[in-house]
Amino acid sequence: MRLCEGFSRLTPSVLIFDQSGSLVDSWGDANTVPATIHGCVADRENNVWVTGSEDGILQKYTHAGKLVMQIGKRGVVDTADGTGKSAPLNASRTQLFYPSGLDIDPGNGDLYVADGYGNRRVVVFDREGHFLRQWGRQGTKEEAQAGAAGAFAQIVHCIALGSAGRVYVCDRQGDRIQVFDKMGHFERNIWIRTGTSTL
Repeated sequence: MRLCEGFSRLTPSVLIFDQSGSLVDSWGDANTVPATIHGCVADRENNVWVTGSEDGILQKYTHAGKLVMQIGKRGVVDTADGTGKSAPLNASRTQLFYPSGLDIDPGNGDLYVADGYGNRRVVVFDREGHFLRQWGRQGTKEEAQAGAAGAFAQIVHCIALGSAGRVYVCDRQGDRIQVFDKMGHFERNIWIRTGTSTL
């Protein structure tokens, strides 16, 4: 198992450690990787995928740090004017808006992206970076607390695929994890209630 983490512009952008905690590799140019790396995962071929919560891209690197694929254009996000100051469109098939995390289907290599600090959606691309589908929308705190499917209270913060083919999506301000199948059909909520009273 390899772990990776994004750091500041003064260090290599990605550090890779083995299970004992020893540094095995480091690479990445801060002018190339996504701004503020937030999501990082390795696939079965040992490639490293990263997203940035202050950018509109997803990138694939070899384990040695060679950029081999990019979805989106660096510094451009999914809004009418391409800047982070405009309202999210939640619609582009080629551009993201501050994605927070990603996971990879080990069976076919599809990419599941929590496009989540700007947009409010899950986007799925195939292993070559072609858009397949999306689901989710901006919701209210009240909708989230009522359990509304696919309505995210604010940030779609993380995403993980389970071994049974479920997609677990963190609705941070909604105090829940929404569970979907791989096609985006809602199955249930896992509630993570905060602020419970004490005796």
